Amino acid sequence: MKRLMTLVFVLLMAGCMQVPQTDLEGLIAMRDVWQSAYDANDAAVIAAVYSENGALLPPNSESVNGQAAIEDFFRDFQATGMRIEIQDTEAYVHGDVGYTVGAYTITNADGATIDEGKYVAIWRYIDGTWRMHRDIFNTNLKLSAPDIDLEAEEQAIRSLMANWFADEVRRDMEASLSYMTPDVVIQAEGAPTISGIDAARSLYVGFFEIPYVDLELLPRTVVVAASGDLAYDIGPFNFVFEGENGRTEAPAKSTIIWRKLDGKWKAVAVSFSTDTPPATSSE
Repeated sequence: MKRLMTLVFVLLMAGCMQVPQTDLEGLIAMRDVWQSAYDANDAAVIAAVYSENGALLPPNSESVNGQAAIEDFFRDFQATGMRIEIQDTEAYVHGDVGYTVGAYTITNADGATIDEGKYVAIWRYIDGTWRMHRDIFNTNLKLSAPDIDLEAEEQAIRSLMANWFADEVRRDMEASLSYMTPDVVIQAEGAPTISGIDAARSLYVGFFEIPYVDLELLPRTVVVAASGDLAYDIGPFNFVFEGENGRTEAPAKSTIIWRKLDGKWKAVAVSFSTDTPPATSSE
């Protein structure tokens, strides 16, 4: 047992001697290499500061993994003429792991500041040299509101409603269901609240038995949220019937909640009722 304990102690000491315990200066020196390489427009040297399986995690983008991809990233970035200046605010080393925390400023080719932010980098001591292993940063600037054409989105919903009514007049089941989300909630007159496309399909079976010849869409209120991904649609419509006495109308109204999912507007909730009970025959 004593021999085993001695061997463990020797191995632990050997591990300690192989890795610098307080080489903060070496880490900072490599950080300076990064800055100098950027100032010299040398993307290859920048990438060499990172570990072979290092990762850059920029905002609003996927991770950039590996030295080759990191080199391409910085080469493209430098081609824009933008300059990055790093200022460390904290650095720490223990064994073969360290980190730096700091701020950055990005200026354009004219020297004007276009971004300010902060960063955290995790370093590893590999083969006698500090390498940046993970590098993440993000801006201090407030996110700007998305550039959304609300009038165009409103018109898109109005067009969807017109197409939806036309599909219902044709009694096209699948086309009518395509305007809804899979978990759509429907509140129909004279029926309990239902949820889901299968329940909606069953509801349409009865709905399509109503002998209307047209669904007349009347002026409606459509409001789209500033985010551009949520809207509501409220307004009247008429069931139109043809009988021996000619054309008759049964007034009705509906409220629809829309969400934009994967670039397409879909109804997530639908509620409708008649002002007077619709006719059940052409008599």
